[in-house]
Amino acid sequence: MEAGLFAKILEPALRRDNSAEDDLFNEEGFCVCAHCNEPKEAWFEVKGLIPKCVRPRMCKCERDKREAEEAERKRKERQLRIERYRHTCLADEQYKECTFTADDGADPEASGRCRKYVEKWDKMAENNIGLLLWGDVGGGKTFLAGCIANALIDMDIPATMTTIPKLVAAMTKDFGAERGNVLHMVANAPLLVLDDVGTERNTEYSNEQVYEIINTRYKAKKPLIITTNLTMKAMKETDDVTKKRIYDRLVEMCTPCKVTSTGRRQQAARSKMELMMQLFESEE
Repeated sequence: MEAGLFAKILEPALRRDNSAEDDLFNEEGFCVCAHCNEPKEAWFEVKGLIPKCVRPRMCKCERDKREAEEAERKRKERQLRIERYRHTCLADEQYKECTFTADDGADPEASGRCRKYVEKWDKMAENNIGLLLWGDVGGGKTFLAGCIANALIDMDIPATMTTIPKLVAAMTKDFGAERGNVLHMVANAPLLVLDDVGTERNTEYSNEQVYEIINTRYKAKKPLIITTNLTMKAMKETDDVTKKRIYDRLVEMCTPCKVTSTGRRQQAARSKMELMMQLFESEE
């Protein structure tokens, strides 16, 4: 096709009208935006194919508008992705309510370490640093671990929080059809949080499943956070060979952090009871 004919066909598309009523024209006859004073047209040429002609161009107003629309599109996509992570990565509804904004500060030292963990996440991930949150029942270990998971999800990082029994159940479902997928998730989640480690059934089969999960994460060299009611002494001095292998892995992967905010659950229960009594009294 001859260059002149090609240009004749293409020129209407290149010089579509993108002017507004209040636009001006400069000395070259180009349309100029009345708001940002930038031309909305420019010379266009492809030597040997398209002769010199005029094509539309975006002025600053139009570029800013497009950038704003693209930023809004990305924001909505990110928000949808975060909502999907929270739905799929947190195995229990109670985990979704664990946020640092809801932290009562009952154990400021443990809370501070967990906040720092999130702030330094890039370094934690790079160096495969985990946390072992241990302490008495009801002390807030699950809450703080959930705070970390939710904070990372808000940063667009799919942190997964679940329990070993749920992982084992998923691995053995349908005669082990999902075993590979579960272990793939265990190995590849940016952060894996295992809640209530040590409360699993104490059988040889169960312990072997637990070891496989922990060892899979260990070999993946990615950070792990666990919560447990076990003391450090109990983990180090166990006589069970398989459990000792498990606990040795955990101590090597995770930095111990004792959570001492005792009675958090009891306090929450008392608060609910007080609220209920107030409501009953107000109805009398």
